[in-house]
Amino acid sequence: MRAEDLRPKHVEGYPRQEWILLDYSGFVVHIFTPRTRSFYDLERLWGGAARLEMKE
Repeated sequence: MRAEDLRPKHVEGYPRQEWILLDYSGFVVHIFTPRTRSFYDLERLWGGAARLEMKE
């Protein structure tokens, strides 16, 4: 994102760093620790949604 000079409009979650939210207006990125991701079990809620694989 930085290479394309895209910066989030809003960032939340850095103090604990368990769940970080990056709001880019047109889309939102959620970054979880493995423990937090397991706790919220988003696949249960969004299991039928289309997946978008991101290249590193």
